[in-house]
Amino acid sequence: MSPYEGNLSHSAWQSAGGGNIGLTSVDIGLTGGVGVEVGSGGDNFGPAGVDIAFNRAILQACDKPVITLMEMIKNYLMKRLVRKRAELEKLTHDIGPKVFKFVEKLKLESNICHPDYSGNYKYQVRGAGDEQYVVDIENKACACNKWQLIGIPCIHGISVLLSSIRDPSQFIDIKFKKENF
Repeated sequence: MSPYEGNLSHSAWQSAGGGNIGLTSVDIGLTGGVGVEVGSGGDNFGPAGVDIAFNRAILQACDKPVITLMEMIKNYLMKRLVRKRAELEKLTHDIGPKVFKFVEKLKLESNICHPDYSGNYKYQVRGAGDEQYVVDIENKACACNKWQLIGIPCIHGISVLLSSIRDPSQFIDIKFKKENF
């Protein structure tokens, strides 16, 4: 079975020769949108749910000619960008809304960590149980590696930043800032 078989209607699959898909007259009777069956859980082309949400947004255009389809997608994206820009202007902080909520949650949970200053902007953080981590706020690094991997201070880094009276939002990677959002 070809991976394309589930994405084309039966007539398209038959006219394509049952797998020999060429660029000749193939009926593109998509079942759920742009090449992905809605709810298939199969060959998703983006982060989880993005392709299905996009398919749902253009579902009314999938049986239109290509030019009309592209115009409808362009209009959808323009309206979405305007809506997102308006949401962004309402923000009172300098980081994206999901990251802001994540950092606020970590601030509440950081009370289980106990930082001790070691010098040269480095701290030893004792967590729950026997675990210990070294946090370097100058290099935005923690021994758990979460801060380096995602660009947002981990719970140990948040604990250190709060104990040294620093704003955690100033230590978040530039890609999460409002101007890049």
